[in-house]
Amino acid sequence: MSNESLSLEKLFNPRSIAIVGASNRPNAYGSMVLDMLVEYRCPLPIYPVNPRRTEIKGMRCYPDLASVPEPVDFAYIALPAALGADVLEQAAEAGVGAVAIPGSGYADGGPEGEARQARIVEIANHHRIPICGPNNLGFVSNVGRVVAWPTPIAEIDDSARVALITQSGSAGIAISQDPRGLGLAYMVSTGNEANVNAADYLDYFAGNDRVDVILVYLETLREPDKFARAADKANAAGKRIAAVKVGRSESAQRMVAAHTGGIAGEDAVYDSFFRRHGILRAEDLDGLVETGLMLAAMPQAPPRGGVAVITVSGGEAALAADLLAEKGVLLPDFAPHTVRALESAFPPFATPRNPVDAYGLGWERERFSRIVHAVLADGAIGTVVLCMDTFAPEVETTMREELTEVCTEAAGGTEKAVVFINNTSGGGMNPEVQRALREAQVPALLGMREGLCAVAEWLRAGAHGKRVREDGPPLPASRWRAKIETAQEEAQRFALLREAGVPMVETRSVASADEAVAAASELGGEIALKGSAPGLLHKTEHALVEIGLRGEEGIRNAFAAIERRLRRTTETKGASRILAQRMAGPGVELIFGARQADAFGTVIAVGVGGTLVEVIRQVSIRLAPVDREAALAMLDETPAGRLLRGVRGRGPYDIEAAADALTAFARLAHATGDALRAIEVNPLIVLEQGKGVLGVDVVFEA
Repeated sequence: MSNESLSLEKLFNPRSIAIVGASNRPNAYGSMVLDMLVEYRCPLPIYPVNPRRTEIKGMRCYPDLASVPEPVDFAYIALPAALGADVLEQAAEAGVGAVAIPGSGYADGGPEGEARQARIVEIANHHRIPICGPNNLGFVSNVGRVVAWPTPIAEIDDSARVALITQSGSAGIAISQDPRGLGLAYMVSTGNEANVNAADYLDYFAGNDRVDVILVYLETLREPDKFARAADKANAAGKRIAAVKVGRSESAQRMVAAHTGGIAGEDAVYDSFFRRHGILRAEDLDGLVETGLMLAAMPQAPPRGGVAVITVSGGEAALAADLLAEKGVLLPDFAPHTVRALESAFPPFATPRNPVDAYGLGWERERFSRIVHAVLADGAIGTVVLCMDTFAPEVETTMREELTEVCTEAAGGTEKAVVFINNTSGGGMNPEVQRALREAQVPALLGMREGLCAVAEWLRAGAHGKRVREDGPPLPASRWRAKIETAQEEAQRFALLREAGVPMVETRSVASADEAVAAASELGGEIALKGSAPGLLHKTEHALVEIGLRGEEGIRNAFAAIERRLRRTTETKGASRILAQRMAGPGVELIFGARQADAFGTVIAVGVGGTLVEVIRQVSIRLAPVDREAALAMLDETPAGRLLRGVRGRGPYDIEAAADALTAFARLAHATGDALRAIEVNPLIVLEQGKGVLGVDVVFEA
């Protein structure tokens, strides 16, 4: 449970601190946090509280919070869960403004623990006290040098501009001790998120002038709407957000639920959610650190231009191209004038191409500089990534120094992005190189995979991180929800989709062979007959589809056969129907799907449809609504995009009409909200270019 109006100012910027449960025991949280506050030279008044001690670590100890001689802004309550509610009551009476409760045994501890957490939330909300935790480690704030955290961290840097929100305490330990120099201005471990959750912390950092980059380690997201508003607030303030979301696999989802008392969301939904709100996604902790460093050095990707990669190895060049292709980043060909400018730096038999192996004729500073500047001068290139090896300090120095000089000089003379990646991560980056690059404000990333993944996400967010708008006026939700409820028969659903702007094939519901023959005459040309019933999802599996019908005898025979099969089909529920449809003609078959994803809203999916939907399981997913630009991007993110644009003499097909249909479908699904669990059009046939699209089958799931 979260309380949107709670202020976090006394948590992160207190004027005084009490450690309730302070101790001399080496491994006790009350002892370790007190040590950290002293070690990191916190200048604030610190009051140990323990009724069994009069002095701890040379500091006067007080029996309870009421005995502390001045008001306490923040209390770190390092006590067993059974004592939590009583001590929180005492904190409220003493006027404490914020607390951290690191102990476990609350919502993570079964029914009894859940009751304990409900009690502390009740007390805290009544007295307007934000709780950091429980079941966490605490937080670190550079403001006041408050290290309310039990383990050592990297040296505090007053110039740090990065905040870390983590639902895993151990992830916070790892990142805070990482030698990469991320520069954490704030770090908070959220734990069970009793009345303050990740969305509240994100909102606080979004409005904090000391923060430019926000990193998030998520196991679950309890209030997506609030998190979305906070992310939009951060984006509006020019801040960048990157996140790791765990729980991709079924087993990982079970672990997350057991660990936090929450439920991990479906991975594809999170991916769409992050995309919608301009949040970069990292795969793991190393990726999160490198993405944070990338954003801290260069928050925004160039508005246009492709990527060029320069290495000093043909094998590394190929690997970089593979890794970027995995992330959907294709390397453009160089312009003819760029190729001509590069030819003098390569052997006569070699053709310079992207990615560039700049070691072709051996190492020479002038030649390497010429290559880098020629690539930067290419109008199709907006970002140049140098994937290099910086070597240990005792190894080769000249080449290392020269490539660093060329990189920093080139970056200083261009408005384009220059990014440096150390190919391997095991030995770290040469500290001299890292220092020189950072002074030149060149992102200095470690590990080819981690670095290129960070670059790919940075580019994607730069291109697609804008807030999606609706294309056209919104559909009135109440009106469309009512229409959904009355559209019980499949023919009515076809009509409803057509009214919403999704072209659907003309369809008649026929109760007899005579009506089927009459419908064929009205529709004209060849027709299809289909058996239909509520709950019947896969007509072809039950042989309930007859296509290409022409002539009275063939139509009557097909009707009779489908009628018999419908009676034998055990999946049918309620009244069955037989539908007559005009044949749509050949084209590319797509599937449009929409489903409700709880608090995230409506999720839209598109991919190759028809009978191939179970074979080609690559779909593109977004949160609804989507605009036309996003719809086109979705189509191109799946094999459908290539089919629609033409393959081996077939096509092109009407991808523009497909995008319009997808936009209308998303608007309808968004307007109906939770009136339906799911809507599916499969297949939607995309005809030749200029001839439009036609949906031929639809399923509503209540």
